[in-house]
Amino acid sequence: MLRKAPPEAFHHAVRSESKSSADNSPTTARQAPSSSPEPAAAADRAARRAVTVFPVLVLAAGAAGLATPGTFSGWAPNVPYLLGVIMFCMGLTMTPQDFSGVVKRPWAVALGLVAHYVIMPGLGWLIANALGLSPQLAAGVILVGCAPSGTASNVVTYLARGDVALSVSVATVSTVLAPLVTPPLTLLLAGEFLPVDAGSMVTDILKTVLLPVVGGWWCGWSPGGTSTGCWGCCPGCRPSPSA
Repeated sequence: MLRKAPPEAFHHAVRSESKSSADNSPTTARQAPSSSPEPAAAADRAARRAVTVFPVLVLAAGAAGLATPGTFSGWAPNVPYLLGVIMFCMGLTMTPQDFSGVVKRPWAVALGLVAHYVIMPGLGWLIANALGLSPQLAAGVILVGCAPSGTASNVVTYLARGDVALSVSVATVSTVLAPLVTPPLTLLLAGEFLPVDAGSMVTDILKTVLLPVVGGWWCGWSPGGTSTGCWGCCPGCRPSPSA
């Protein structure tokens, strides 16, 4: 499946980092409202601690799944719905500035997309062949490389003290392009391991990724106060008012 995003509380860290980089970079996409230094510093420290724990949680969950797969196999039918919820929350965090970053730095975003949809799928194919993985595992590794970015990539960028605004722009564009790019790439690279129904994959990506993202964005930014109720249900997703 597609890469899962972290809990949306981590987006506070992503937004805070994007704001802090705005002091030295004219290309950063968003700013946070002014507040007293001490509460802001405490919030930043809490956000960084939460984000730092994220890789540990991912590794622990992976180890638990490998150790006792039967414990979690019952969740398998619910994965598409859970992923849809995650992508909806990602849509809630998206702002017009995410797209304006593409206009301001088109070549940087294009380079990020090339790295995402050329280098990563290629590495997935090389790893699958070099390790002699079973067809199911090989197809899964390749699919991960062909999948669009989730909000987890923004968290990793934040931990590495990278350009979070650029990461958000690349994640946004890669998600929008996923229905057009992921199925043919998967068919090309994973078709030798397992039969791939590219048409069905397009439909699944539209239902599981693109529609929830668009729905979340609409709920978060449509006029008429629609966003108020959505933020009440998902307060950790709320971007800064000036975003």
